[in-house]
Amino acid sequence: MNRFVASVATVGVITNHPNALNVIPGEVELGIDMRGIDVASLDRMEARLKAACTRICEKRRLKYFREKTSDIPPIEMSSETQQKLLDAAKRLRIPHRLMISGAGHDAMSFAHICDTGMVFIPCVKGISHNKKEFATIESILDGAMVMYEHLKEEAL
Repeated sequence: MNRFVASVATVGVITNHPNALNVIPGEVELGIDMRGIDVASLDRMEARLKAACTRICEKRRLKYFREKTSDIPPIEMSSETQQKLLDAAKRLRIPHRLMISGAGHDAMSFAHICDTGMVFIPCVKGISHNKKEFATIESILDGAMVMYEHLKEEAL
């Protein structure tokens, strides 16, 4: 089966120096977060970013400095736990879907010591990790009920 694997990058930090309205910055610092579920995809994305930086800097006679502050490989969640969470949502008749996520959260720390899965709830307009993020109490309760239903079955 041919599977398309995508990774994503987010520029979450931009710092300009001298950071004045009418002054072209002499220095710009970008914080780029790259996430994905496939190491090869992440490696390709990083290589393309480096090549683009090199090409742009050569063309404009600039210098760039790159510092890799983290390199955490993708962590695979338990397919059995994911299926059990899906089954719990089905039993509760809560709309659901299986999602591939580059999110790590605390699950990254637990995946090496126990079966791990994640339950995501919808945010209004799909906005998350942003000050405009908002989830309804109904969505929060649905997520909690799915987790409770799963854990209740595990306890039997």
